[in-house]
Amino acid sequence: MHAELLVLRLVHVLGGIFWVGSATFTAFFLIPTVQEMGPAGGQVMAGLGKRKFMVWMPVAALLTVLSGFRLMAKVSGGFASGYFSTPSGMTFGTSAALVILIFIHGLAVVRPATNRLGVIPAEMNAPGANKEALAAETKKLQAKVGFNVKLTAIVLLTAAAGMALGRYM
Repeated sequence: MHAELLVLRLVHVLGGIFWVGSATFTAFFLIPTVQEMGPAGGQVMAGLGKRKFMVWMPVAALLTVLSGFRLMAKVSGGFASGYFSTPSGMTFGTSAALVILIFIHGLAVVRPATNRLGVIPAEMNAPGANKEALAAETKKLQAKVGFNVKLTAIVLLTAAAGMALGRYM
């Protein structure tokens, strides 16, 4: 059991560091820079695609959530209600709920919009493409992704703060 807790905690903390750090960097530095670069920004995003960034992010998020779920089960005595009535339990529970909600939000909102942004350049080069409509769609999707990635980063930072402080509540 001790080894399981160590492995779970290691996966949870390192996965969380990667997820929260990447989301924060992406929201506040990468996306604004890519948008300022215009068409050249697409090359940066294509480079990230080649390195499977949009695969590693949800993998890290999923591993973080699953390891956190198992840690919570062990620490709370199988999700005992008494644990969640303590200040520490409430802090960890609230932080976990925020993480789960923003993970679902990322899969339902951010990922489809990002995937769509990834295929628009090829559509622009197709014969007879309506470049004006595709450019307008790109601009709309970039704004949607920009807002939602910032929202994700803020929620993840809030949850990470709760996780970091929960045991001291």
